[in-house]
Amino acid sequence: MDNQKQISSPKITYITPSGLSNLVNELDYLRSANQSLSIGNFQDCLEEREDNGFSLEIEEDISIEDRIQEIENLLSNYQLITPGTNDKQVFLGDTVVIQEKGFPIEKYKIVEAAQANPAGGFISIKSPLGKALIGKKVGERVEIRAPGGIMNYRVVAVQ
Repeated sequence: MDNQKQISSPKITYITPSGLSNLVNELDYLRSANQSLSIGNFQDCLEEREDNGFSLEIEEDISIEDRIQEIENLLSNYQLITPGTNDKQVFLGDTVVIQEKGFPIEKYKIVEAAQANPAGGFISIKSPLGKALIGKKVGERVEIRAPGGIMNYRVVAVQ
């Protein structure tokens, strides 16, 4: 057998202008907080961070240094996506209006995983629904296999 290592190319992060701005602001904040951070004020720092509008939660076992490294990795290989430049096909950064027969209309913005918040109307491009919607046009249907069964949606609008 050949024991050569396979070299994989870095993963591209697709991100919207507002997502890029949020990540850069968070990185700047975490870097400045990390410089003056001590064990005694770690919780205060996290509370202040939440008050400044950064919605991504940090679990207790993830340090600030880990989050800084995560953001730096995302920003080291990204492609900026401008919503609305894809001839009304669903793509990252677009807002899509969908409806399942017999249910109310739902509206979601397609975002990178780091920005996802389904309850807030932001679904990940990597989620089953996000993956199914990419490239679809108004009037097309998508089928999602979920633990509760198969769900069928129709694309009502792409914004």
